[in-house]
Amino acid sequence: MIYFCDKETGHVVGYINGRIHSDAQLNMWIGNKEKTDRIVVDWKRTGKETETVKDVEEMVLDHEDAKGNKFFKKEVKQIKTVHKEWEPQHAQKALMFDLDKNPKKVFDYKFNTKTGKFVKK
Repeated sequence: MIYFCDKETGHVVGYINGRIHSDAQLNMWIGNKEKTDRIVVDWKRTGKETETVKDVEEMVLDHEDAKGNKFFKKEVKQIKTVHKEWEPQHAQKALMFDLDKNPKKVFDYKFNTKTGKFVKK
């Protein structure tokens, strides 16, 4: 996540959602650079992975008749998913996880430039 805050008041004026950002996003700015600070919260992989397998129904071609009509049947396939865990590289990890799930909640906070932390308004 990239947050933009008013330098005087600490109020959040905008954000760029996401854990991985392109060069273009890293060069973006919301507001006047002289009046806003930019806070980039890096996310790194923890190395932990979780595998899950679930059944997924899929329609597949069963056969075609002489007239070219296609008949399908339902098949159940197992799909394996690997979830790689990430964590924010920020002193307020719990808050960053919460803001990752609910980005608009950031507007309930302001940024304290002296401590480098978000505080509830």
